[in-house]
Amino acid sequence: MLSLFEAEFVEKKKWLTHDELADIFAISEATPGPIAINVATYVGNVKAGILGAFFATLGVVIPSFAVIIALSYVIFAVKDNFWVMAVFKGIRVGVLILILRSVVTFVKDMRKDIYGVLMCIAAFCIAFFTNVNVIYIILGSILLSALGAMFARIYISKKYHTKGTKPYVREVKEDKE
Repeated sequence: MLSLFEAEFVEKKKWLTHDELADIFAISEATPGPIAINVATYVGNVKAGILGAFFATLGVVIPSFAVIIALSYVIFAVKDNFWVMAVFKGIRVGVLILILRSVVTFVKDMRKDIYGVLMCIAAFCIAFFTNVNVIYIILGSILLSALGAMFARIYISKKYHTKGTKPYVREVKEDKE
């Protein structure tokens, strides 16, 4: 779905930039519900307000629901067939390739700094080597990023208001006059 969203919303229709879509994916992953519904709701809201969000959500849910109902009858009828199981194994490989393509695309386009790389490695290691629920990793990443931004803002504001720097000297001269 991520690859399809990217192809449709960014490349074909040009409704969103790649960065906006990456932000939407991040928010959609952090909120409950399927990512396709969250993304469709968000894009519908951006393009046409509340009504657009409603119809975009229906546009994603109804066709998927109908296809799943139809496929459930077909799969139940052929679930023991060797060839059908082989086809499903092939589909799994195709899905894995689509996911890897999305990951590579977003990694290439993301801003690379030491903090982001360390956060990515830490989150992956925690998710892969422990039994910590991924939602806690996401929430922890959000908290650490917010704290990092807050401390960076404090550091920058103190750096420019230290005794001897130009803004400080200018403020002192203005106070004396």
